[in-house]
Amino acid sequence: MDQDTIDYFLGHDVLVSPDVEDEPITKDEATKILDIFNDELDVLNQEVLDLYEQRVKDESSIKVLKSHEEKGRSRSFQDFVKTYNQRYENLRDLLENRNQLNTLSSIKRVKNKERGSEIGVIAMIRDKQNTKNDNIILTLEDKTGTCKALIKQENEPELYEEARDLVLDETIGLNGSWLSGIIYVTDLIFPEVPRTKPLKKGPEESYVAFLGDPHFGSDVFLKDEFKKFIKWTNGELGGEKHQHIAEHLDYIICPGDIVEGVGIYPGQEDDLEIKDIKEQYHEAATWLDKVPKDVEMVFIPGNHDVGRLAEPQHTISKEYAPDLWEMDNVQLTSNPSTVRIGETDDFPGFDILLYHGGSLVYYADQIPSVREAGGQTRSDLIMEFLLQRRHLAPTHGSTPYVPGDDQLLIDDLPDFFVTGHIHRARAKNYRHITMINASTWGETTEDQIKRGLEPQPGRVPIVNLRTREMTIINFLSKSTKKAEQERVERATEV
Repeated sequence: MDQDTIDYFLGHDVLVSPDVEDEPITKDEATKILDIFNDELDVLNQEVLDLYEQRVKDESSIKVLKSHEEKGRSRSFQDFVKTYNQRYENLRDLLENRNQLNTLSSIKRVKNKERGSEIGVIAMIRDKQNTKNDNIILTLEDKTGTCKALIKQENEPELYEEARDLVLDETIGLNGSWLSGIIYVTDLIFPEVPRTKPLKKGPEESYVAFLGDPHFGSDVFLKDEFKKFIKWTNGELGGEKHQHIAEHLDYIICPGDIVEGVGIYPGQEDDLEIKDIKEQYHEAATWLDKVPKDVEMVFIPGNHDVGRLAEPQHTISKEYAPDLWEMDNVQLTSNPSTVRIGETDDFPGFDILLYHGGSLVYYADQIPSVREAGGQTRSDLIMEFLLQRRHLAPTHGSTPYVPGDDQLLIDDLPDFFVTGHIHRARAKNYRHITMINASTWGETTEDQIKRGLEPQPGRVPIVNLRTREMTIINFLSKSTKKAEQERVERATEV
């Protein structure tokens, strides 16, 4: 690169490593690199250039809208403060646009109101308790102070049912009356998905398939079933309808756990067919290379993939998965991330929010209505809850995370919200957002069943982008289905 480009990076407080000084980077490309890294780049080196090349692969119709590429740095208590302040402010902005809220007051001003005053408040939930009469009392907090709020079961049964599902640290709006130092709540308002969100439909017939948690390298990886999937993508399997879908298949999207990983849990080495993490990614690339080259694919990391467990997880590095990086029809992005598919000059395309789902198990247990409806088997209800809260993990401790800019906020609404992690094959539409939990390609183990997991392996949710109609193709063989059923029966014996 020329000296002007080097000076341009230096002017943005980015040092240029000697190993990339001879790279043919123009000033325009330098601007794009800084934009991708959100001005949080310290050093331009080969790793950064590799990530940049992933984002601008030639002829790709997949546009990466959001992928967390911040480089590692030390953290402090102030980063946690920044995270929660930013989260509160962003969600407050969303709630302020809701016309259901009464005249808003800060908590400090509420305390100076006359008894019986009708008020509106936007606050975080600091604490939640049930009284001896089974009413719900909340401790609310904003930047000006704290106060109590009461939801009475007898007087407001529908409101009470909503309040049962409130979780710590989420930001809500509420209306109520100020009485005796407490807010008597009459209405709860969530950041939500507006009912006015349009349902996009593409101009041409095109299909996207969602490939959940492959776990390449596991000794329970469903090889025969995955071979059937590969054959189907090549038009070599299935009836006329399924072959028609395969012929028009343009995208495959995977929400994480590409490989089984190494050292994820005690004794995992006994469950591995491939014990080297790099070889696991090589195995993944070997399988995926058999997918037709005109089918574009996106993969994010999950908790079994290489890298940190804390979210947001960085894009899988080239050091560990060089074969995937070199595949022209594969895009690797962070967890979470947002990509756009199907964009043309006349159509804006579809935005897909990808999140592996680190918080799903927590909310399956913590949200009463979800727990009573089936817990982890109702991934659709959990995802709906997160969309209503406009956050992927509103409660501190619901998933490990790195403080700083809040990358788990759902600020821009997607057309698709896709998760994995709990190995379900489930789909549901919520206010014109298609929610998908994308199955898995590992056999169900007795240990999973004993831990309350009920996987649905070998399924592939598929969406027609012209009609938004959903179908799920089940590649599970009869023998595997029988073995799965026997394992479930053994694990559930009293």
